Amino acid sequence: MKHGLTVGPSKSLRICLGANWAHLVVGSAILVLPIVGSIFAWRAPNPFAFENRLFALTMTLGPAAIYGFGYFRTFPDALGTGTRLHKDSILQRWSTFARMSSAVAIILTCVCWASIAAKHFRGIVVPLNQTPSFINFFVMGTLSARPDLCLIGAIVAVALMTICMVASERFLVRTMGPLSAFSDKSWRGVLLRTVGRCGEWLAKLLRPKATLVMGAVLLLFSLIAPMDPFGGSGLDVVTGQQHWPTAEYTLVGPALMILSEAGCFTYLAALVVAVLAFVSVAMRRHGDRLRKANTLVSISTVIAIFALCDLTLGVARLDSRVPPLLNLVVLGLLCVLPIFVWIKRAHDESARSNRTRIAVMLLYLPLVLAGLALVPLALVLIPGFACFLLGTGFLSLGFLRSRWEATVRPIQIETESKIPQAA
Repeated sequence: MKHGLTVGPSKSLRICLGANWAHLVVGSAILVLPIVGSIFAWRAPNPFAFENRLFALTMTLGPAAIYGFGYFRTFPDALGTGTRLHKDSILQRWSTFARMSSAVAIILTCVCWASIAAKHFRGIVVPLNQTPSFINFFVMGTLSARPDLCLIGAIVAVALMTICMVASERFLVRTMGPLSAFSDKSWRGVLLRTVGRCGEWLAKLLRPKATLVMGAVLLLFSLIAPMDPFGGSGLDVVTGQQHWPTAEYTLVGPALMILSEAGCFTYLAALVVAVLAFVSVAMRRHGDRLRKANTLVSISTVIAIFALCDLTLGVARLDSRVPPLLNLVVLGLLCVLPIFVWIKRAHDESARSNRTRIAVMLLYLPLVLAGLALVPLALVLIPGFACFLLGTGFLSLGFLRSRWEATVRPIQIETESKIPQAA
């Protein structure tokens, strides 16, 4: 049709084939996760066989479930097709899905760390020569070293999961419109409202400037904190006297140098951002322009994503069961390709841009939850890296909230100015 909206058969066929290929690739990648998790759980050695199985299944079946339900049931339109009709908007669906995923991740995190803590309080001690696998070293290291840090790390991880969920909702509200309140009276509705209220309460406690200062302090403290289970600090990484911690014991040859250089460069960039955050807060009103700069929002977010992905994939390398080169390629793709697609569609106001945002955020959701669940491990074994990860997370949230205030307040002021004043 010349003036209609009907597309030609060739274009429709290309769209259909492209969507099918996208679903095939994503579905195949998702199936790999439960297969790998089942193999690891089946081969779990003693002692701590239960913890081995629980950890392996949680870190593989959990993300697989999120991806499966997300891409194929809740957001089928994120991959290019939307054959399933939904009564809720894409924003409402994201809010429901993100809250439920966070709630499940919080429960699993508490169960895993409670199981480990129970063995500690029963006085179980395992010598080094009986801890050949990473999970056993993980259990032994966390329990025999600082069980108090395990508890603190678990609380911080749970809090950040809810805060990140609320931050994603607020970002999408700014770009897609208002979000309706949950009115479901079932247990599911109560759970979703509880998670949302907890996240909102925590987000209100962390003011943008306080969040920036907290993130900057943690990053600068990482310079003197241990970046290695056997010594070394962040300053040693900066001066080149030590490799990047996630590459030190998990990679060899060229792969070690690639990740070490990438980690060191990202760490230096994070320190620069931390100094800028301090300057923006110290300058008060004169620093508002720097604090609300879109460039700092983007850079701090990319660094936080790298830290979370690096920790999650670094854990997967520790038992040498995942090919290091493949792991490194996946890490590079996760830190480059989705961000490139996001930036490319950043100024597109169409529905296609909204689908891209959801697709990218859904890709990172399990990685963020898994990385935060591993915060207690990093806090005990590599405190410097834990400070780096938490510091970049707080900086990203602080700059994002500052930017959000800069875009929301002018709209509120303009709206209030149009309200007729009482005589």
